[in-house]
Amino acid sequence: MSAAIYALWPTALLYTSQLGSEPLYTFLFCWFILASLQFADRASWPRALAAGFLLGLAMLTRGNAVLMVAMMIPWSVWQFRKTPRIIVRGLAISFVALLMLVPWTIRNYRVFHAFVPFQTEGGDTLLGSYNRIVAFDPDYYGYWIYPVSALPEYRDQITAPNNEVIRDHVETRLAMEWTRNHPEKWWYLVESKFRRSLTPFLQPHAPLLYRAAMLASWGPVLVLFALGFFPIAIYFLRTNKPGWILHLGVFHFVFTALIFYGASRFRYPVEGLCIILACATLFWICEQISRRFSGERASQREPGTN
Repeated sequence: MSAAIYALWPTALLYTSQLGSEPLYTFLFCWFILASLQFADRASWPRALAAGFLLGLAMLTRGNAVLMVAMMIPWSVWQFRKTPRIIVRGLAISFVALLMLVPWTIRNYRVFHAFVPFQTEGGDTLLGSYNRIVAFDPDYYGYWIYPVSALPEYRDQITAPNNEVIRDHVETRLAMEWTRNHPEKWWYLVESKFRRSLTPFLQPHAPLLYRAAMLASWGPVLVLFALGFFPIAIYFLRTNKPGWILHLGVFHFVFTALIFYGASRFRYPVEGLCIILACATLFWICEQISRRFSGERASQREPGTN
């Protein structure tokens, strides 16, 4: 059912028509989740290496996958806690993923003469996420703006260095300074990024068709997904089933949004996981309703059989 829904999913159709990193990252990330579940089913070294390889490719496509490298550690330790030798194989997934970065990091060091494991856009994204506009303009709550054009007070400092690594460091420093100087905005930024990352409502200036499609598709999924997220996670943990890696996949997106900013394009790679959890919730609700009606019919028939 989840696959059928995703085949017609509006954001999937939209992003696969664009030349960007999202479609490739979604493919690699979901394949990594599948490979990890297959590894949990039969914990062999080849499957561990395959999962790590896919996670490494996903990380090279979008750097935020590095959060999953960290999350795979508690997943492996808890899931295979009764079999220490399999824990080692599970931890190898994270190790292999990090090894995939080595050639790219070496290349960056040769070019920039600096340690750049991913790319030099972190500072630009941070400064665009922590500034006076996103903190005070309601239209940009929890979002991002382009620092050079939108923040003239920083323009000279940002454009002065003729080196993208130095520029990245300058923007990171400015973002940290602004954050330290405005502690009263910390909770607002966290709360607004969380809301924007999950909301089914697009901005009023977005095309009406986009807004309607987002509300009609993501809205119902969000409700069911939110209802079942924690109960399903508890069920997986109690029964020692590896499916809670789906929840870690969703958490990796949420943490990215809280660190940087919320956007549907960040959410798109994990919407398939959310659909799976939403469908599981829907089937559980239907099952409970069916059992209740079956019990009522049985109790109604009971007096006549005595």
